[in-house]
Amino acid sequence: MPPSNYRILLVELDHNVGNLLQRQILEPLGYQMTRVESVADAMSKISSFSPDLIITNLSLPGLSGNDLLVALTSQGIDIPVVVMARKGMENNIIRAFRLGACDYLSLPLRETEVVTVTKRVLNQRKAQDARDQLISEFKQTNLVLQHRLDRLTATLSLPKASALVSDLKGLYKRILEVALQATETQRGWILMRQGRENTFIVAAHENSSDDPNSEELLWEHSTNQLATIAAESQSMDSEKPQVFELPSPGGSSLVGAIQSHNTLIGFLVVMRGDPTPFNSFEQSLLEAIVNFAACSITKFRLIQAVYKPNHNRRK
Repeated sequence: MPPSNYRILLVELDHNVGNLLQRQILEPLGYQMTRVESVADAMSKISSFSPDLIITNLSLPGLSGNDLLVALTSQGIDIPVVVMARKGMENNIIRAFRLGACDYLSLPLRETEVVTVTKRVLNQRKAQDARDQLISEFKQTNLVLQHRLDRLTATLSLPKASALVSDLKGLYKRILEVALQATETQRGWILMRQGRENTFIVAAHENSSDDPNSEELLWEHSTNQLATIAAESQSMDSEKPQVFELPSPGGSSLVGAIQSHNTLIGFLVVMRGDPTPFNSFEQSLLEAIVNFAACSITKFRLIQAVYKPNHNRRK
């Protein structure tokens, strides 16, 4: 990063020292600098100037350079500080390092030392900022991956959880619960087809009204929308479940077509309360859930078809 991108706040009462450091050494190299004469002025200037480095004399009248270090720490301000001190102030310099100073300059100033220390401290700060950024990105990536893993785990747990269900109503409910968790949506429905017509009833619903067939189905804002999807579904590749994203008033919906033996038997609908589009990961999870729903619902229906006649004969 070029010197012109760095801002340095100088805290120095002595005009000769200040002019030497600012006008003759650092500003000619391109650094942006401003000078104040007290700790109070420095603390006031920090918010408006946003310095990348503070250079302060330890021997300021009133509040000293070490007092500035204490003030910075107490307010949680993380800015590297270089202190200036004359020979014989070793104890003050050691205390400054304990209070958080990162380097020091000997008075009277030597140009080479000033340039070297300034570059070193700013480069260290740049490297630290880069490390902090990488750590932050790593943590964020890890959180995203863990979050995705949790949603994937919920989806993969569906077959095992559904094995404990003894009726279709319970199966619909479990499928819908997992679909909401996997897609991070607030509302959902399973709509099952009646006979050969494009007529659907609500077999299960979550976070809907007491009458799920009412205006709560906001995603069906076009009366022909469901029929259109149903028609499209008839020509779909039966080997792959189809998922459609639909805009909804005040939100967005994801609709999965449930097919059995190349025939549309229902829809799995999830809705979120904001217009954020569903990503490919969420669509893939819903496709997997829809595929499982098609297999498990067909299995339940076959078992019921076989069981009912035998049950009736025993009666």
